Amino acid sequence: MNPIDIFKATMPFIRIKLLIESVFVLFKVFIVALAVWGITGMHYEGFVFRFDTHYRNFVITAAVMGIAVYPLMTLVIRKYIAYMVRVGHIATITRIIKSGKIPRNQIRYGYRQVKKNFLRANVFFVLNRLVHKAVVELQAFVQNLLGGLGIVAALAVMFKKSLINYIDECCLGITFLRPDIKPFTGAIIGVCVYIQSWRAMARQAVRVSLEAFAVTLVFYVAGGVWLYISVTSRNIASIVLSLVLIFVGNAIKKSVLDSYIMVNMLTVFFNESKKIPNIQESKPIIERASVISPGFCNLVYHANETEPFLNEDEQLAILNNRRVGMALGATTNMRSR
Repeated sequence: MNPIDIFKATMPFIRIKLLIESVFVLFKVFIVALAVWGITGMHYEGFVFRFDTHYRNFVITAAVMGIAVYPLMTLVIRKYIAYMVRVGHIATITRIIKSGKIPRNQIRYGYRQVKKNFLRANVFFVLNRLVHKAVVELQAFVQNLLGGLGIVAALAVMFKKSLINYIDECCLGITFLRPDIKPFTGAIIGVCVYIQSWRAMARQAVRVSLEAFAVTLVFYVAGGVWLYISVTSRNIASIVLSLVLIFVGNAIKKSVLDSYIMVNMLTVFFNESKKIPNIQESKPIIERASVISPGFCNLVYHANETEPFLNEDEQLAILNNRRVGMALGATTNMRSR
């Protein structure tokens, strides 16, 4: 199945993501409505702006909800619950790519996989930061591998966030694709696949990111123009509605468009991962990449502790490469000052 077919086939997960983002839209609209209504009670008196007590309470409530409640809500729902939904989505995508068959009840299948691999999913929730740091440090290295891609290389740098942000999903997908390996080992293989297949993934990232950007831009431009007109005309209801349009566009991006990008990136990644069947095949890449990224060296050491694959000489070489990488990084930072 091609990425479009897989995207359509896994629509139940995308609807759940859209539902989660809709909760955030409603919450943000409520905060904005309170703030805007409170501001309408502001008046200029004695060279200072003053609020009537009734309207001031609206502004204070909106500020408290925006500063305290919304970040906590984001942490609990988006960073954890939504992450688990994404894990179930990845497990289902992996099943479809691996077997060519769509699970009869995707949500139940995804739930079972999350429950079965709950430890792995939580390990990757923590591991995500380490993988992300390693990939960011390796970015300059993989860009040098682009060679003569010209305009694709330039666009890939613009959309490198699409590449970096989905590496943790790809690494988690490796553990579903190859359930015999442990999470840290899967992360190592995943990063090595990313390095080796950067050209193919860059092309895909540029294409799908441009498509997603074009759709999102329609909402942002329309909402921005509407907001400008509403502010100049001082129409409170119109201001709130224009912000709703912008919030809805952002919700569609985070649920539908990000899922579309993820499906495309996972499809390319899984096809490219066949070139590195096991951790032993990735050792030449590990040796080169460890010079560039001290963070990647830390990832390698964690993987080797949980599932040893390096001998003493190879461990010593990685340690030396980490020292070289840290020295190079320090030199680069000194030059940039």
